[in-house]
Amino acid sequence: ANWTNGKPAATAEAIIPATALNFPTLTSAVTVNNLTIESNASGTGSLLDNGYLTITGNATVKQYVQGEKWHMISSPVQNALSGVFHLAAGQADFYIRQFAGAWSYITDLTTPLVAGKGYSIWADTQTNSTPHPTVPFVGALNTGNMTLATTGAGWDLLGNPFVSAIDWNTVNPANVDGSAVRVWNQTLTVYSTYSQLGGSLNGGNRYLAPMQGFFVKSFNSNGITIGNANRVHNGQLFVKSSNTINDLVKITAKRGTYKDEINVVMNPIATNNYDAQYDATKLFVNDANIPEIYTVSNNKNLAINIFGSAPIAIPMNIRMGIADNVTLTASEFANFDASVNITLEDMLTGTTQDLRQNPSYTFAASIGENANRFVLHFATASGINEPNAGNISIYANENTIYVNTTEKVEEISVYNMLGQVITKVSGSAKSLQTISIDNASGNYVVKVTTEKGVKTEKVFVK
Repeated sequence: ANWTNGKPAATAEAIIPATALNFPTLTSAVTVNNLTIESNASGTGSLLDNGYLTITGNATVKQYVQGEKWHMISSPVQNALSGVFHLAAGQADFYIRQFAGAWSYITDLTTPLVAGKGYSIWADTQTNSTPHPTVPFVGALNTGNMTLATTGAGWDLLGNPFVSAIDWNTVNPANVDGSAVRVWNQTLTVYSTYSQLGGSLNGGNRYLAPMQGFFVKSFNSNGITIGNANRVHNGQLFVKSSNTINDLVKITAKRGTYKDEINVVMNPIATNNYDAQYDATKLFVNDANIPEIYTVSNNKNLAINIFGSAPIAIPMNIRMGIADNVTLTASEFANFDASVNITLEDMLTGTTQDLRQNPSYTFAASIGENANRFVLHFATASGINEPNAGNISIYANENTIYVNTTEKVEEISVYNMLGQVITKVSGSAKSLQTISIDNASGNYVVKVTTEKGVKTEKVFVK
């Protein structure tokens, strides 16, 4: 291990500072008398014990807590009680919450802090002008394989039980929606999200800091197993991380200084419907100030939407608590397949905008969901082309048929599977044209005639 003064003696008082160029990684047996891991506003010390550490005295793990903000935290030691947050006179008072489908406060000093479970804490430093506190956890360090309990009933607040970071990319979250974690972002007052396939949102990161609490949405009660193989010296804080995933576009909704993000990713591993193992459900904060953006698939509200192939139309909503102007901005699409057009449609105004050419769109948002207002279109040329037919993409979402083309459309005809004409409309100069079908759900054939030729495509209308 990289101890400053070599391997400590069995009688040593070992101290790991809050910040260091190299934190200890044990590769052979080490015995110490007492161990203290420090923490301050710059970070928290880290240790990879790998099961080699014996402590004959006490292990004390400190956690610095910035006052007047909510933090999600998990105990790094065994058998900790809620009384650990009851500090000496002159220190901040704490509010402690646990989550089991809804928030509830812990008001006693004897509630066990379950290893691997997350808790939400608030340090009141304002009432008596107390300093930002440091909480000391004393007990046997958590190490080795641990199973974080999941309920399978929806959202679970879990936590990193170790005194080092966890690399989420090395974890197997097979029973977690979208393979995603959500961490409370104190600066943005939204949840930072990270998905193994869908990338990062709102500053999400693959590294879960020591003692970091986080939300997952679980499918069952099998739990998530993590251990020493998933631990690293990294991720002292959740920091902003840009995505390098191919075929990804990020959409940011911004109102003044408040913002929220979604990712939409094209990956053939997924379908064009909701995929529980790939798509990440939106965890709302219900703050009136924040324009909470999400896409919709099979009535699921998603923060990360992974679809299999273009063409596709993806509904997008923005939940608002205040009527105000909001700017939508597309970014991080440099590695998106250049043959796929990315278009934003405002159903209220009838406006369409090529997000590759003009990535920002400002609109007046009303209070509520702004549901069924926006559609993201990902379109490529497909179908059966007659000679000279141009670049035309024909597809459907729910009961709406879309024709996306750079050519001048003369006529659009829709037929049922008996060959009967259901509707026929004249074309327009718009690049994106829509037809609503009020007939029964099923397969229909769409015939598009342009100045350059004819194209037909079979679509399914719900």
